[in-house]
Amino acid sequence: MMKYQIRLIFRNFKRNRSSFFINLIGLSTGLACALLIFLWVNDELSIDKFFANDRQLFQVMQNTKGANGIETIEATPGHLAKALSEEIPEVEYAVSVVPTSFNISKGVISMADKHIKSVGQYVSEDFFNVFSYNILYGDRNKLFSEKNGVVISRELALKLFSNIKDVVGKTIEWNAQDISVTSVVSGIFDLPSAHATNHFDLLLNYSLFEGVNPGKGWGDSGPRTYVFLKEGTSTKWFNDKIQDFIKSKDKNLSVTLVAQRYSDRYLKGLYENGKPAGGRIEYVRLFSLIAIFILIIACINFMNLSTARASKRIKEVGIKKAIGAGRKSLILQFIGESMIMTFLSLGLALILVRLFMPTFNNLTGKYLTLAFDMRFILIALGITILTGLFAGSYPALYISRFMPVDVLKGKLEVSSGRFRARKGLVIFQFAASVILIVSVLVVFEQLAFVQSKDLGYNRDQVIYFSAPKMSPATLSEIRNIPGVLNAAGGNMQAGSPLGGTSGIAWKGKNPDDQTFFSVKWVSYNLIETLGMEMATGKAFSEDFGSSNQVIFNETAIKVMGLTDPVGQNISVEGEEMQIIGVVKDFNFESLYEKVKPCVLFVAPIQYAPKASVKIKAGMEKATIETLRKIYQKQYPGQAFDFKYMDDDYQQLYVAEQRVSALSKYFAGLAILISCLGLFGLAAFSAEIRTKEIGIRKVMGSSTTEIVKLLSGDFTRLVVIAIVIALPLGYLIVNRWLESFAYHIDLRWWYFAGTGLITMLIALLTIGMQTMKAATRNPVEALRYE
Repeated sequence: MMKYQIRLIFRNFKRNRSSFFINLIGLSTGLACALLIFLWVNDELSIDKFFANDRQLFQVMQNTKGANGIETIEATPGHLAKALSEEIPEVEYAVSVVPTSFNISKGVISMADKHIKSVGQYVSEDFFNVFSYNILYGDRNKLFSEKNGVVISRELALKLFSNIKDVVGKTIEWNAQDISVTSVVSGIFDLPSAHATNHFDLLLNYSLFEGVNPGKGWGDSGPRTYVFLKEGTSTKWFNDKIQDFIKSKDKNLSVTLVAQRYSDRYLKGLYENGKPAGGRIEYVRLFSLIAIFILIIACINFMNLSTARASKRIKEVGIKKAIGAGRKSLILQFIGESMIMTFLSLGLALILVRLFMPTFNNLTGKYLTLAFDMRFILIALGITILTGLFAGSYPALYISRFMPVDVLKGKLEVSSGRFRARKGLVIFQFAASVILIVSVLVVFEQLAFVQSKDLGYNRDQVIYFSAPKMSPATLSEIRNIPGVLNAAGGNMQAGSPLGGTSGIAWKGKNPDDQTFFSVKWVSYNLIETLGMEMATGKAFSEDFGSSNQVIFNETAIKVMGLTDPVGQNISVEGEEMQIIGVVKDFNFESLYEKVKPCVLFVAPIQYAPKASVKIKAGMEKATIETLRKIYQKQYPGQAFDFKYMDDDYQQLYVAEQRVSALSKYFAGLAILISCLGLFGLAAFSAEIRTKEIGIRKVMGSSTTEIVKLLSGDFTRLVVIAIVIALPLGYLIVNRWLESFAYHIDLRWWYFAGTGLITMLIALLTIGMQTMKAATRNPVEALRYE
């Protein structure tokens, strides 16, 4: 019996080839999209989840009062970890970490004649008790017992010693900004998982950092703090307990602490006014919804075409019922057709996933693979079965309900409800497509706005490179290169970490004011090199010396309430300094953030961590080659690695750029699948009205009138879909734009253009079939059947 049913199903596929191929293409495309998105979502949800103690591992952050409300920052006082470990019983271990993003964490490892640029972290002794990285060699509990002990990665050990055995106890040289030390290898660890957000080559003792950056007080911040909580500790209870911990140390500070699970920081790292506000998790949800919508659109095609062709199968159903077939068996038959179609589509979808995986990886910046493990197999089968049941349920229930007496007597009446349901499904298809298209357009425009926004500095043709302890003579030599317009040093770069202080006092300051000021160190001439403008006063200059002088940005002056700031004295962590100028607001963070209060301190070039060089357009190649020679003369054996400042800025929006690219393809697929269904319905409509068309043409109807007749119903459905979708699209994109501190204004033509594009695509799809039917010879039409 089963063999007969399968043979019957394939005969039906063969009899309705056009519907079969439309459904096959639509369903396979939808399944391929769903599987690709599943692989991406699964990878996103796996980030930083590999630690054995994931549920007990937390990062402690600060909530500070800023110009734009409460700001949540990762920077914390350097001695916070030790205090939490000693005073909070629920803290099993706590560790202070100077992250890889700090300039002091970037340096050169030297051993004999080998010089390797490396990235490290300065960590306190309980680091490996908090983070469960695998230790290959060395005593886990004594890795940082000595101040000059260093733990290196397996890969770095192979580069330095060509093996990982007998490496413990050997010495290497570490040279970074402000730190040069002969270190003894105390252990070797495995590099973090591919699903880790934090990658480093070596770990050094935190006391080295403290030696050059002693914490001045509880108001001074920079390092990160991580804790390993005792099992069973409630996150809410712990947050309540540590909230006022810093206030208990310094009553003049009003900052509060908040802890978040470490593995949640990647997807849920956005805070607004001190409260969690999502983050990348929004994109995970977005693409999950897109996958569902695309699958639904493909299923709608199957439903519509199956119910539209029901009239062709009415006699089959009547005869089967007359000879004893029950409705249940008929439902199983039609569901079986749907399931076979869906599994055929799954096979084609897997081929499509394999073919487009390299392109998808390039778009997402990931290294996903199509691995047929048990999890993937179960998910793929689950998606396929649910799709088959969803797509086949309505046609099966609809077709199987026909009564055999009515069918065989030809008295079957076609209900208007069937047409309403089919029209509703078409409207849903195109409404979803319109929302996707308008979203893509707005994302594209916002990214274009990001590129053109005046940031308060000029990043064009500026390169920078690490330059620990560069001499003034070397900087002067760089400035004399023919292609160099200007050069300076400092830690000004797009996306540079937020470190700073709330320990700034000025005349008339409210005692309760705990505004957090980000701190930037710059060398003489950096303001000019980056094209930053002074609102008032003057920039730092070697001519008059600036060691006890500072420059604030405009936002800082507004927060401080100073009307004539130049020449006024302030106190920074108890040290008296003078304001010599106010620089116009600049934004080195992303445009998700408003400009924050910022203070600039001067640092001579030999202490500036990075050199920034403005290059004349058209002379990049020769100038960079000359820079390379000068760099290698000062740092023998070290590679000259540089970056364009504009590339760093682009990295701030890499997630948005990928979302834009993916959304563009998904929107195209959604409209393609919708049009496939519309194409099939238009073709079937023309087919069943063949005689009517022939008679109308014989009676004198023109081709234009026939086209209007056939396309009118479908055109109205698309118009209704557009009218419904555009307001919904406006609400969705407006909510997304509100996450930016600076964004475009929504213009009417974004929505009018989307509606027009969708209508033109739909008309072209319908027109292909209606023109074919309308231009057909009426003699052939009247001979039909």
